[in-house]
Amino acid sequence: MYASQLTAIVMEGQRDPSQIQKAEWTVACWIYKELNRKFQLDPDEASNFFCDFYPKIRKLIMQFENRGYAFEAYLYTTLRWQVLSYKKKLGRERLERQLFTFEPFWDVHQEEPLYSEYTPPQLPKEPYNSFTTFRKRLIYVALRESEYLDHNLIEAIVQYTHIDRRWFLNCVMALRRKVEDRKQRLERARLYHNTCFYRYYIIQLQIQNCNSPDQTRLYHRELLKVRRRLHRVSLQLQKMHVHPTNREIAEVLNIPKGSIDSGIYYVLGKDSYEQQSAA
Repeated sequence: MYASQLTAIVMEGQRDPSQIQKAEWTVACWIYKELNRKFQLDPDEASNFFCDFYPKIRKLIMQFENRGYAFEAYLYTTLRWQVLSYKKKLGRERLERQLFTFEPFWDVHQEEPLYSEYTPPQLPKEPYNSFTTFRKRLIYVALRESEYLDHNLIEAIVQYTHIDRRWFLNCVMALRRKVEDRKQRLERARLYHNTCFYRYYIIQLQIQNCNSPDQTRLYHRELLKVRRRLHRVSLQLQKMHVHPTNREIAEVLNIPKGSIDSGIYYVLGKDSYEQQSAA
C-alpha cells in the first residue's frame, strides 16, 4: 500500500505508459494548489511559475523511486527550491523596474564619441612653405589616433599628404595590434565600472524598501564597499587610453621618439599640449 493517493497514481503511471498523462495532470493540479497555499504566490506569479515548471513534471514522475516516502515529499522539496529561485528572480525584476524610474540613475551626461560622424577636414588649399615637415607631423598625429581612423579619414590623409596608401595602412594596423591588449583591459574596466554603477543604485533601492534596521546596516556597509570600488575604477578609467604611445609610433616608423614628441607638440599647438599635460 502506498502512503498517499498521489504516490499510487505516479507509480501506476511509471508502470503503464497509458496512465502517464493522468499522473501528469494530477501532479500538475497538486502543484498549482500548493503554489497558492504554501508558497504564497499571487495568482499571476503562480501562473507564470506553473507555465515554466509544467514541462518538468513528467521527468520528475519518471525519476521518482519508491523508497518508503511519499511522492509529495520528493515533489515538495524540488518545488521549494524552484520557487525560491523564482522569487529571487522576481525580486531582481522589481528592483530593475523601480530603477528605471529612479531619476539619479539616469542623470548621467555622456559625451559624443570621437569621430561619430565623419566631417571632411578643413585642410589648407595651398601647402605651407615647410610642407614636408608639416606633412610628417600630420602623419604622426594621425597615427596617434589610429584607433579611430575609418576609411574616409584614411583616404583624406593619404590624398593630402601624398603618401603610399599601403605603407600608411600597414603602419595603422601595426599600431592597432600594439594597443590591442590595452584596449581589452579598457573594455574589462568599463564592464566592471558599469557593474558597480548598477549595483550601487540597486543597493540604494534595497535600502529604501528595507524595514529591518539590521538588514539596513548591512546594506549600508555593502553600499560603502561598492562606492569605493566605483571611485577606484573611475580613476583607473580616467588614466587609461587606447591610442598608441609616442614610443610605439617611433618604433613603427623607425625614427627617434623625440621627433614624434616635437612633431605632435607643434601640430596640436602649445596651448592644447599644455592643457593635455595639465589634465
